[in-house]
Amino acid sequence: MNAHDFIAAHRQPAPEATLAQLTALIAFELSKLEFGYPTDNNLEFRAAVVDALLPDFSFVDYKLIRILFAEEMKCETAIRRHDSLYQFCFYLFELKQLPDTFRLYEAKFKATNMDVGCLLDREMITVGHEVPKVVAYVQQVFTDEPHLRLRYPTLLEELRGLVEYPDYDSLAQYRASIQDYFHGHEVDQAISPATPLAPAVGLSGYEPRPKPWWKFW
Repeated sequence: MNAHDFIAAHRQPAPEATLAQLTALIAFELSKLEFGYPTDNNLEFRAAVVDALLPDFSFVDYKLIRILFAEEMKCETAIRRHDSLYQFCFYLFELKQLPDTFRLYEAKFKATNMDVGCLLDREMITVGHEVPKVVAYVQQVFTDEPHLRLRYPTLLEELRGLVEYPDYDSLAQYRASIQDYFHGHEVDQAISPATPLAPAVGLSGYEPRPKPWWKFW
């Protein structure tokens, strides 16, 4: 099964047993050492799936993207590999679900490899909403579940810092910047509406490329 077939299968209603079999293909799976370093058997396939999602991912893929994100975080925690974590964060940002504020905070501030935190902008943890709305949401969650304050001790501080010391002039400017980063502009390939992989209506509307422009490996 290739990445496009995997996405198409995941978008179709399926028994739980089938979904479990599909999920096993992208799960973090520690393998034997290669050149003295531990590896993840499914790292490359997760990377292929995340790239295949880029042209037309939408809310129909939300469950899949959250699973992918969770498995990539397990991989980052266990062996410090996070090849697609930034891209998963971008997808969650674009889908704008407020509970993912906590997931993106963990990706930026709790990853074992400092490169992850440096790469992720603070704006990513807003999941595409204006900061006051995110602050109000987080405050309500902390009121309802006080123990989460200990798990996310500086989340509110970081969000308020965005208001006082913003990195971009506006959320719209940041979103334009991050979309340009992932979709890019190449002289030899024009951007045009894409044909969806499946019935999902994509958020991006860009033609897929064999390899994203920022990936050099």
